Amino acid sequence: MPKIISPSQLSQLMGSSKQKPIVIDIRSPYEFSEFHIPGAVNIPYQSIVMYPEKFLTLNSTYFLICDSGSESYRACMMLEPLGYRVVSVQGGYANMRFR
Repeated sequence: MPKIISPSQLSQLMGSSKQKPIVIDIRSPYEFSEFHIPGAVNIPYQSIVMYPEKFLTLNSTYFLICDSGSESYRACMMLEPLGYRVVSVQGGYANMRFR
């Protein structure tokens, strides 16, 4: 079962002085251009699940986010068995509170 992190936990990680988490926004490029987490990288769902070796390494942890959390969870379910360390942001952007 894929790991899940709450938006507040992700926010805490991003605010820490340690190495920043690698956040991958799996929405469409258009959605990404409209709004995204600062520092996030856009790799659309289809691309990341079909060609993960082009974008991911096995020695890093990635935090995947989408609109509602369902696509990021599905992507994690597909990537985790391949050996990738992926974490789904629960509820996606719909569950985030920005200040």
